[in-house]
Amino acid sequence: MTEDNKLPYREIWKNRLGVLPKAFRLLTIIFAAVVVVYLVLDQIMWRRVVAQRQVFLEKFGGVEFEDFRPQRPPPHEDAGTVYNYALLLITKANGLYDYRDAHTFLNEPKYAADKLGLDHPPTREEVVQSVRGQLAAMQEGLELVREATSLNRGSMIANYDPESVLPALARARVLARNVAAKAQVTAIDGNSEEAFEWVTTGLHFANSLRNEPQLICQLVRVACTGLAVSAAQEILNVSEDSPPMSESLRRELDIARRQQDFIRMLAGEAAWSRTFSGVTTFPRLLTSTNEIEYGRFLFDLSDAMRTAAPTERQQTLAEVAERAKSSPLPLSFSMVPLVAPAVMRSVQAYDRNVAKCDELELALALRAYKKQHGAYPDRLSLLTPSHMDSLPKDPFSGEDYLYRIEGEGFVLYSVGRDLKDDGGRPMKGRAQGDIVWKILK
Repeated sequence: MTEDNKLPYREIWKNRLGVLPKAFRLLTIIFAAVVVVYLVLDQIMWRRVVAQRQVFLEKFGGVEFEDFRPQRPPPHEDAGTVYNYALLLITKANGLYDYRDAHTFLNEPKYAADKLGLDHPPTREEVVQSVRGQLAAMQEGLELVREATSLNRGSMIANYDPESVLPALARARVLARNVAAKAQVTAIDGNSEEAFEWVTTGLHFANSLRNEPQLICQLVRVACTGLAVSAAQEILNVSEDSPPMSESLRRELDIARRQQDFIRMLAGEAAWSRTFSGVTTFPRLLTSTNEIEYGRFLFDLSDAMRTAAPTERQQTLAEVAERAKSSPLPLSFSMVPLVAPAVMRSVQAYDRNVAKCDELELALALRAYKKQHGAYPDRLSLLTPSHMDSLPKDPFSGEDYLYRIEGEGFVLYSVGRDLKDDGGRPMKGRAQGDIVWKILK
C-alpha cells in the first residue's frame, strides 16, 4: 500500500489542500499588483485627458457636445421650422410618398419611365411636362423655402439622437432635390435669372446645416450644396444667357467654402464621441486612451487643413490618415481607426465642394465675358480684373483651374485629390478623375 492509503481520508485531503493558501496568496499579490498598475495608469491618462481638454477648449471653444450645439432661435425666426412645414406641404401636394422627388424624376429617365408607366424611355419633353405638374403642385411649399432665405438661423435638425437626426437629414435631401429641380425647370422655361434665384435658395438651405456639430450633418450639407451647384450647371447648358453673379449668390458660395465652419464641425463630432461614447461600456482607462487618441487625430487634421499650400496640405492629410490606421489599443477597443476613414472622406467631400463652388463662380464669369466679347476667352487670366478680382486656386493642386474651349462651350476642371490631370474626365464615385464643369454652349 502507498503512504496515502495508510492515512485516513481526512488527512489525505488536508495534505492535498495544504498548497492552496500559497496559491491564493500568489494570486492575491498578482491581482493587487494589476490593480495598482491600472490605477496608476488610469491617473496618468486622466491627467493627460484633462490637459488635452484644455487645449481642445482653447482651439475650438468647447469641450462637451453641448458647447457645440447651435442656439435655437425662436420659432418665428427659425428657418428650420419653415423648411419642415414647407416639406410637409410639398409631400401632401404632390404625393411624394410615391415619387421620390422631382429631381430624380427629371434626371433619371428609367425611373421616370417606371413612374409614367411607359415601356420605353420617355422623351425629354414628356419628363419635363410631368415635372412641371409636380412642381406646380409643390409651389406653395417651394415659395416658403425661398422666403426662408431671409432667416439666417436654424435648420431642420432639432435633436441629435439617431431616431431624430437621420429622418431629418433624409427630409433635407428631399427638399434640396426638389429645389434643384425647380431651378432646372425654371431655366428650361426660359427664365435663367429666376433659375439662379432658386440656386441661391438651394445654397442658403444647404448652408443652414453649417453649424450642426455632427459629421453626418455636414456630409448631407455637402450633398445639398452639390445639388444646387449641379442645377446651376444644367441652367448654363439649357440657356445661352445667364445673369451676373448676384451678391446673395456670392455670399452663399463664400459661406459654403468657409473652412472654419467645417473644422468646428469636426470638433463637435469629437465632443459628441467624448460625451456619449463608451463611458458605461469601457473602463475609464480605455475611454481616456480613446479620447486622447481621437483628440490627437483631430488636432493633426485641423492643423493640416489650415496648411496654406494645397499640395503640402494634401500630403499632410494623407500622412494623418496613415497614422490614424495604427493604434495603441486592440482594434476592438480603438475608435480612431474605425472613425478616421469616414472623417477623411468628409474632408475630401469638403474639398470637392470648394472646387465646385469655385467652378460655378468661374463659369458665371466666363459667361459674362462671352456676353461682352462674343466668345469665351482662350485663357482664364483674361477674366481679371474686369469680371473677377482674382482667380480662385484649385484646392487640390494650388494652381489655376484647368480650362479649354471645346466646341461652342468650354470644359473647366480641378485635378481632384489624385493631383493628376485626366483631361477633364469626370470622377465617378471614389474613382480617380477630375472635378468637371462642362458647358456645351
